[in-house]
Amino acid sequence: LAWRRDHAFDPASVAVLTPLISRNFAAVMPFDRPKTALEAKFSLPFVVAGPMIAGRLGLGELTDAFVTRPDVVALMGKVEPVITDVFDPDYPAAAPEDYVDIHFHDGRVVRTPPVKRASGHADRPLSEADLEAKFMDCTAKAGMERARAGQLFAALARVDDLVSTAEITT
Repeated sequence: LAWRRDHAFDPASVAVLTPLISRNFAAVMPFDRPKTALEAKFSLPFVVAGPMIAGRLGLGELTDAFVTRPDVVALMGKVEPVITDVFDPDYPAAAPEDYVDIHFHDGRVVRTPPVKRASGHADRPLSEADLEAKFMDCTAKAGMERARAGQLFAALARVDDLVSTAEITT
């Protein structure tokens, strides 16, 4: 995802996407060709292809309509995982690092920067701005007005200083 944010490209120019992933993590992603948003949550091809198309992967992309878009389906079909049994000694379920090799039709191969821990992991916490963006995405999906969501986020951000939780609802 970080690589995609910095690189514009035509998804049709991709021949193959080869993500490296641990056998344990691959086992919890059984849906190779998801047809629904629920299946997409457990699909390695979707979590690789989705951000390549959208430049992000949030609740806005976890919809049946996005999952079944022809360009997303086409790119998911180009995902060929590389499964490893080499594990990180500090996190035994995970590979030492994850990355995606992007093979283009013109012969170029680009490797995304390796990721040792997912964004939001305790070893790689989200920034305040990222937390707010995620919160706003979640509340928008739930139908909350943006201004109200911003007020709620601000109140929750100072929850340690509140005299009463009633301050959150006011």
